[in-house]
Amino acid sequence: MSVLVRREQRSEGGHLAHLTIDNIGKLNSLNRELMIEIVNAVAALDDDPQLRLAILSGAGERAFVGGADVGEIAALDHVTARSFITLVHRCCAAFRRLPVPVIARIDGYALGAGLELACACDLRVASERAIFGMPEVRVGIPSVVEAALLPKLIGPGRARRLLLTGETIDEYIRPEIWMSGAHNTEQTRASNRLGVPPGTPVAKRSLLKRATPSRRTCLVIVWLTAIESSRPVVVLQPQTGANTA
Repeated sequence: MSVLVRREQRSEGGHLAHLTIDNIGKLNSLNRELMIEIVNAVAALDDDPQLRLAILSGAGERAFVGGADVGEIAALDHVTARSFITLVHRCCAAFRRLPVPVIARIDGYALGAGLELACACDLRVASERAIFGMPEVRVGIPSVVEAALLPKLIGPGRARRLLLTGETIDEYIRPEIWMSGAHNTEQTRASNRLGVPPGTPVAKRSLLKRATPSRRTCLVIVWLTAIESSRPVVVLQPQTGANTA
């Protein structure tokens, strides 16, 4: 279980970073230890002046990220839930704040926290095996944090379908989040072919400067309320003025 980082030199100058979340035995699900490693790995890239692009993927062919670790979720209570969901947010925020474009390379399952992580990236490219969903609502756990980005990416109607039913879907979501429908090898080539003009990192830094403060506190309160009541609470829309870029 780890986060693998590989740098690839670009002929036009600079390099791109491939980040691979490797918890393959559990569909690359996120536990505390792995999320801390993700945050640290992205932080190490943050000050790299030669970085032009980052590509995020999951190890193996079964999953991008299959969600949060079920064992850790089952053990959460009012006290530990706050730190866990905050850590999920920190993972997503790390990629959103990285001052270069980030591409989520999705192969297999992107569920729950995995779909939120994909939403937090700037672009998404998926294989024909990609399956998306927020299934936690089926067991009374709400979809919060970066799930608030879904309405802006795929529209409020489709976002409600994901968040209220907990079903998994594939085909119709792809056009709205710019899914390539490429096979695994083609998907890799498509990710690597994306042009990165010299001004792209500067453009993203400009966007980040205009971003408003985080919604974290509000969303954690909603999530904890759902745990205490054992009823689903779904956040469908970001707060007014929240960063939805």
